[in-house]
Amino acid sequence: MPKFNYEAMDTRGKETKGVLEVASQSEAINRLREMGFHPTKVVEADKPKDAAQAAAKAKAKAKAKAKKAVTGDEPPGEADRPAERAERVEHL
Repeated sequence: MPKFNYEAMDTRGKETKGVLEVASQSEAINRLREMGFHPTKVVEADKPKDAAQAAAKAKAKAKAKAKKAVTGDEPPGEADRPAERAERVEHL
């Protein structure tokens, strides 16, 4: 069963946050109302809000990895190693 993160207000106006494990978002909202809360936000946990957000996250990760390779913060890949060996041989 999926998990849903929620934010809700109690009868005194105090905000509360938590997670419910229910079959759907509408079931989460109904459960919160049964508990005496007024839901203000109910979203499925561990799921990006939309495909564009997931794509942006993947793009940022790839960009960071490419930057590490260019700046030398990451060890060279297999393709770079033969050239390094050739340079060492020329310098001997």
